[in-house]
Amino acid sequence: MVRRKREDDAEGCRALAQDDQVRAAGADSEHMRHVLERSAEAWTSRAKLLDRLERKFSAWSQSLAVKRERRGGRKAARKGIEAISGRALKNEDQGTREGQCVEPLPQGQ
Repeated sequence: MVRRKREDDAEGCRALAQDDQVRAAGADSEHMRHVLERSAEAWTSRAKLLDRLERKFSAWSQSLAVKRERRGGRKAARKGIEAISGRALKNEDQGTREGQCVEPLPQGQ
């Protein structure tokens, strides 16, 4: 597995922001302090963005799993009903597809 860089996750971004804040507090010049404070703000904003993206992706993947589960439940229920009602699920002799019920053609046509 490839190791992530610090800036690739929210925790790393927060750590980078903290480092920049510490360096800004000890900066010798006003300009350097300002640059490091802006850098810390940028890392903090990136951490918030990554947190938000992670939450949205997690919610999306959970909703997708629920949709798949529901869809699978409907397929299973439909197959159960078809089996009970005597409909053919698969009839290789007639070349039907799963879930279709095809009457054989009368002879001579």
